[in-house]
Amino acid sequence: MNLANVDLNLMTALEALLQEQQVSRAAYRIGRSQPAVSNALGRLRDLFGDPLFVRTPQGMMPTPRATEIRPLIEMALEQLRAALDDKRFEPQTSNRHFVIATADASAIHYLPRIMPALRSQAPGVTIAVVEAWGSEAVEAIARGKVDLALGVFSQQQEHFVSEPLSALREVCVGDRDNPALRGKSLTLERFLVLPKIVLERRESGNVINATLASAGHKSNIALSLPQFLGAARIVVGTDLVMALPDALMDVLPDRHLYAVVPFAVDVPDVLVRMIWNRRFEADAAHVWFRNLIKQCLVPEI
Repeated sequence: MNLANVDLNLMTALEALLQEQQVSRAAYRIGRSQPAVSNALGRLRDLFGDPLFVRTPQGMMPTPRATEIRPLIEMALEQLRAALDDKRFEPQTSNRHFVIATADASAIHYLPRIMPALRSQAPGVTIAVVEAWGSEAVEAIARGKVDLALGVFSQQQEHFVSEPLSALREVCVGDRDNPALRGKSLTLERFLVLPKIVLERRESGNVINATLASAGHKSNIALSLPQFLGAARIVVGTDLVMALPDALMDVLPDRHLYAVVPFAVDVPDVLVRMIWNRRFEADAAHVWFRNLIKQCLVPEI
């Protein structure tokens, strides 16, 4: 294919269509009319020799070919934008807006460390937090809905970059008067039979529950919930327990109401990572923001 014959506007339209999967929203995103984007889609289909999108009750779904070329198109356009932008990122005068995907407890744990530095170095830069983790966070990054994610990710994605931020140790948490937690440590066997709360999202990085499940043990689950903080508060006044990363105990209100007992065996640490789409690797503002997060959250930096 001769690139001289390819209209760059078609690629920006394709990027918007891949991210929005709706012609009207894609048109709004790039500031063009809906007929213009529809016309661009027709030309794109001819160019690639593929329908690219198929209409379904759920909207315009990308074909396998469109899914295959998406990361390549996004990366190429991002690199082109970086090449054309001769301005250096100036934090003090920037009004850049970043969107972070993370869990509720992670936001409460990390943002008090990030925000003072952000307000000092870049008072015009703003942040929005989307509660998403695991595959939900990965999908949000892939669709261009968020800039990066903080959390535990079971599998590294091909077109993503990740950096470790911290390692968390899981402990058993329960009511301070729970007689089952009177001791210096707790065996996994004992934890197995105790009535417990678990997080319904299996990608949460709960090492204890994953270890028990992989060994074929059936745990005594009394309640499953989608959020860390809501789950932890419920153990108070009950015989319920749950496994939580020890660092998250710092964000719980009324910390004195809880008993926190370590496990009697070595448990693998929960590794918290920051992940982002590779297409933002050279974006000056994105690089600055990632470095700010690392400086705030990684002790040795």
